[in-house]
Amino acid sequence: EAVAKWVPDNLKGNPIAQPGDPYFGHEAGFSSAFALQPDVIFLLTDGQLNRRTVVGGKVSYPEIPYTDFLRSIRAMQRRAGTHVRIHVIGFEMEKADAENMRRLASAFGGQIREF
Repeated sequence: EAVAKWVPDNLKGNPIAQPGDPYFGHEAGFSSAFALQPDVIFLLTDGQLNRRTVVGGKVSYPEIPYTDFLRSIRAMQRRAGTHVRIHVIGFEMEKADAENMRRLASAFGGQIREF
């Protein structure tokens, strides 16, 4: 209930990619989370896997294919040297995006909750 109230006013999209950043969007969030050495990660998402990029002052949101995204997360987990459980809290997800998020949660021993 608290998340449902928080999302509309506080979720404004991916952070702008900075020069030299190895990851953007969802991948950047996971990179930051893994750096904290967590036991569990909660992903709050609309399920759209994209990267926010700025080239010549123009913002674009190229999609991250799910297989590429999963490969990035698995690599982060290997580097962390531990198993991290990933739970997904999804909102307003399209059918295909929701399926990808179910696969993500399942691959990392987590659960998904949609609203």
